[in-house]
Amino acid sequence: MTSARRVRSSRHNTLRLSGSIFWGTISASIILAGFVLKNCKPSPLPLYVDLRAREIPASFMARLANRNGVTTRDFARDLGIDFFGVCYNKQDAIERLAAFGNVPCAALLRWTPVRPAAQNAHMNGQTFSRLSFSVGQMRACPACLRTHAVTGEGSAHGQMSFYGHWQLRHVSLCLTHNLPLVTLWSDKVQHRRLDIGLHLAELADDILTGTFDRQERTATDFDIWLENRLSGRTDQTWLHRFATGEAADLCTWLGEAVTKVEPQDFDPSDPDNLWRITQLGYATASKGGAPVTRVLERLQAEFGSARAGPKQVLDSFYTILGTPGSKNTRPTLREFIRSHIINHWPLGPGDNLFGEPVTTRKLHSIRTAARETGIDQRRLGNLLAQAGLVPPAGNRPDDNETLFDAAASRGLIDGLANSVGAQSVQTALGISRSQFALLRKDGYFEPQLDGTGAKPVWDLSAGRALLNSFLKNAIPVATNDNDWVGLAQAAQRLKIRPGKILNLVRNGRFNQLGRVTNGMMYSDLRVRIADVKPLLEYSASPGLTLTDFKQATHVSLPLGARLARAGIISSFEAPQKLTRLPQIFVTQASIDEFNAKFVAKSALRHWLGLNHYAITKLVRTFGLEGAPQIPARPGTDVIFEWTEVEKKLFCRWPPASNAD
Repeated sequence: MTSARRVRSSRHNTLRLSGSIFWGTISASIILAGFVLKNCKPSPLPLYVDLRAREIPASFMARLANRNGVTTRDFARDLGIDFFGVCYNKQDAIERLAAFGNVPCAALLRWTPVRPAAQNAHMNGQTFSRLSFSVGQMRACPACLRTHAVTGEGSAHGQMSFYGHWQLRHVSLCLTHNLPLVTLWSDKVQHRRLDIGLHLAELADDILTGTFDRQERTATDFDIWLENRLSGRTDQTWLHRFATGEAADLCTWLGEAVTKVEPQDFDPSDPDNLWRITQLGYATASKGGAPVTRVLERLQAEFGSARAGPKQVLDSFYTILGTPGSKNTRPTLREFIRSHIINHWPLGPGDNLFGEPVTTRKLHSIRTAARETGIDQRRLGNLLAQAGLVPPAGNRPDDNETLFDAAASRGLIDGLANSVGAQSVQTALGISRSQFALLRKDGYFEPQLDGTGAKPVWDLSAGRALLNSFLKNAIPVATNDNDWVGLAQAAQRLKIRPGKILNLVRNGRFNQLGRVTNGMMYSDLRVRIADVKPLLEYSASPGLTLTDFKQATHVSLPLGARLARAGIISSFEAPQKLTRLPQIFVTQASIDEFNAKFVAKSALRHWLGLNHYAITKLVRTFGLEGAPQIPARPGTDVIFEWTEVEKKLFCRWPPASNAD
């Protein structure tokens, strides 16, 4: 039993070994044959078909396979053609197919989208973006397919061809038959979608019976223009500056904009009306850039708001051009729209547009100008209105929508960025509030803007430059040199405004201006009164001043003015000899008349050589009473009648009365 089992086991192993060797040999032969066939130099097949104009490689391979009586995939496998490579337009696969089909490789690739760079596609010398093609759809003209079916040999569906331009989403009509293109099948996987022979075999009957046919329509101007561009004819319209894909996209987006600002008799949201939308855009764009700009301006006016930027207004237009790939696929269109946005929205340095920084500002809004200068928005609006750059507050829209030319306002805006209020100018330049007001009256330190409804502002750099123009030629003066006084003190003593002294310096009449050593402020300027006074032009005085009255009567200036206004002494008003301001004057007769009748307590103190407390005690001791017509005020001098003084205190000669 054991021997028999060993014999059977040995035979079984021998058979297994023989079978393995047999199938291994067959597999190796098949692999070797495939390798040899795949790597051998291809030569034209005896049974071939002619390449139709605009036919894509996948369609040509399907017809060539049908001519040789096999399926497309079997045909590719048997001849060592990479089926997937043909579907994805790989150069080596297309070259091998072209060799077997006896056609030039360039002719086979001419009408299929070839992408040498990311996002770009070239077809018959025209440039398109990947979004220019219908995604996942195979579109065709049913009438063209029926025409193919009766041409050549083999099955009807095996003669049908697909053209490359049918896959462009902007191509919606067959100009030969005036029939709209229809979607025969869809598949997002490209190699399944381009197995054309398999799909046509299933749909051939419906195609031949006209099931897919739609209503004929007349070709639009856009349809004809696009066909001319695809055929390589010269474009005589404004759109010639753009690549074909760019121009077609512009027409579509512009048509969408037109439907938003003008009512239409069709539904813009219906995909079947894309050709109508594109025609609207072409009717505008073909006339030039100005009509395009006007449509976009209308769109901005219609849908723009205080906070709406270009992205909200232009919508998909902005979104597509803002993608990184659009810089390569739509460079000219992108630059055109970018320029339009910069010219119509307040964008400037610090903003990004389509992923790139904005380097030049064309427009400002009140809001962006306020942000740039740091000035309160409401206040800046009033200042700009005063400068005539924007309408007044009641006549302008929102501050975000009130735009003005950035170039025309550059000098003003740059100055406002350094602008400060009056208090800041006074502090920075060392000018007191009163001196600043007097200097402004004489035309110095004029504000940069002094609008109604807003406090004036000054350009601090301009103020500093003005002050430096006086400081630079000033003579250094020691702080303890009492001959030199500040401008404020000198002006007060000379009864003039400080601007008059500065006018003498500016006119070249006075060159003895000094300044405290290392001083840089207005308060550091010094003059000698003796140097200034001879240069002043005094007019003849119309009378004696209250100062003269004081020297003659010992009556203080305020009290003298009160006596003049009360009519106690004869006086009159006339312009001051230098400042031309109204001033009280008296005559010598009025002084003599006053001295003959009255005497001031201060005069008694002077004559008797007493101090204030002693004369006050003396007056109380002797019971002197002030003149009833001149009521005394607390803290002021007292005026006595001479008759009262002579009666109770002492007499003068000659006496004022005959009393003992």
